[in-house]
Amino acid sequence: MRLIASMLGLLLLVLVAGSLLFAAVEHLPLAQGLYFTVTTLTTVGYGDLVARTGPGRALAVGIMIVGVGSGLMLVSLITSFLVEGRLRDLRGGRRMKKRIAGMSAHHIVCGYGKLGREVAVQLTAEKVPFVVVETDAQKALAAREGGYAVIEGDATKPETLADAGLARAAGIAATMSDDAENLYIGIAVRAARPGIPVVCRSSSDRVRALFRMAGIEQTISTDEIGAQRLVAALTRPQITGFMDEITRPVEGRPSLHAVRLEEGAGLIGRSILASRLREEYGIVVLAIQRGGRYLPNPRADEVLRRGDILILIGEPERVAGLRATLEDSA
Repeated sequence: MRLIASMLGLLLLVLVAGSLLFAAVEHLPLAQGLYFTVTTLTTVGYGDLVARTGPGRALAVGIMIVGVGSGLMLVSLITSFLVEGRLRDLRGGRRMKKRIAGMSAHHIVCGYGKLGREVAVQLTAEKVPFVVVETDAQKALAAREGGYAVIEGDATKPETLADAGLARAAGIAATMSDDAENLYIGIAVRAARPGIPVVCRSSSDRVRALFRMAGIEQTISTDEIGAQRLVAALTRPQITGFMDEITRPVEGRPSLHAVRLEEGAGLIGRSILASRLREEYGIVVLAIQRGGRYLPNPRADEVLRRGDILILIGEPERVAGLRATLEDSA
């Protein structure tokens, strides 16, 4: 770009200097000097106006050499810039597709507006892999510059979600500002993968009813969540402070996690006491999600079942060790 700007500056300098010199050498008005210079630069040939003096002809030759040469160089540079930029885009697109193709158990964030950007920041802080889907080219570029995996396209279309790795994804967040778009995304996801967790942004209770009719139970109203958080911080600051601590995974510090017991997991059929989670992993079971309801503060003799989701508190790296053990046994 700097070289292209330099060549444009040179052409402008030739145009101005040539106009002044032709006006002086050929004893012409400045407007005719400009006409003479442009005629020389564009190589259209002289018709009604020709150089009559030796110095004028020499000046015309000089302008032809410098002006036409710099013009051709400028065209060459612009062409090279456009072609190289296109090639960079193609190479970058292939690398991005390869990167996304290698991802699994990731999340898909549909929309990179204010909410989508914050979701991306939070997922990055928790070291959770994700793909951003954004239809706006400038927002998609901003997401790529942030180092995120990005699919530029319409998230309401099944083929775009497929490109984002929907078949391998662990969850979907629809963060678009338009309720209809979030609903379309939810419906498209439900049609392709009925059991995958979907969380959609919604603006009102009326809209939430539509989401529930479409089979999407998890909806978030940013205004409502913000109000609840504000009131909680005013009335129960100690509790909100504690929740902030344990919901933000930091190495070496206990935080909240959820682990699902899949078919064949070694803990199935054993009680919480017999599982020795506290002794072997330093993990405490706070609750069990079973069949759509929660069992808070479960008894030590509660027997774990297939499909149970354990709500745990423990150090992130030790919970990761438990996940690896469960995957190996499943």
